Amino acid sequence: MMFSYSEKSLRKLMNGFMLSEYEAKVYLSLVGCEPLTVAEISRLSMVPRSKCYDVLRSLEAKGLVSHTSLKPLRYQALPVRVAVENRVNQLVKEFNDRRMMIEDVGRELEMMLRNMDSRRVEAQLLKDSRVIFQSLMLDILNAKDEVLIAKSKSPVILEDHCRRVIDVLKRGVKIKLLVHSIQLFMDRVLEMEDLKKYLNNQLQIGSTDLVQQPFSIIDEEITYIFFTDIARREFLFAIRVEDRVFAKQMKTMFELLWGRRLIMQY
Repeated sequence: MMFSYSEKSLRKLMNGFMLSEYEAKVYLSLVGCEPLTVAEISRLSMVPRSKCYDVLRSLEAKGLVSHTSLKPLRYQALPVRVAVENRVNQLVKEFNDRRMMIEDVGRELEMMLRNMDSRRVEAQLLKDSRVIFQSLMLDILNAKDEVLIAKSKSPVILEDHCRRVIDVLKRGVKIKLLVHSIQLFMDRVLEMEDLKKYLNNQLQIGSTDLVQQPFSIIDEEITYIFFTDIARREFLFAIRVEDRVFAKQMKTMFELLWGRRLIMQY
């Protein structure tokens, strides 16, 4: 028998455990049940079966569910107390990792300021989500050679702006994009016929869970560092730095992450 829940409970679980809607629905479909097959989970949760596999793998990684070795494969929710402890420990680690990333960026900024000598560095603090996206897209649309974007697991959506970069690709600009969940991202991208022809050529996409602080580098000159609120699903603010030395340092960080990416061919 499926655990009964309200829309309010679903949203509280999503915000408290930092889960997507599909993850929350699948998890709640397993609470209080015997081990279920993927087909049964899909039917109870109303999540498409094709999506359930990735969702279940994600929930296992987050310490909320486990699977049996029997065939067909069955999944069950871990005891609530165990699941809470697992998720808290994971979120604490993610917070500490993000803090370290922010501190690293801060040290880079301090070093840049100490070494700037007579060169002129332009830095802007962008606070409004609309202003952030307008500024970023303007710089991307004006790019001449290369755009690098490292996206964290933050739910802030960049996919909706994919269509606007087609003109950039037509001009020969190369774009490298690191995302946390490549399958969810590619589902959106593959719907765009004009964009698909650039995949694995000018447009390269890789997956990694190592990005704690999203950032972007444009033409090895302009750098954006984004600060997000995962629970509220929005940007808090962004820093835009126009300086080649800093951009080069951030590109080195991007290339290290790119070297450890999961490669997907489409």
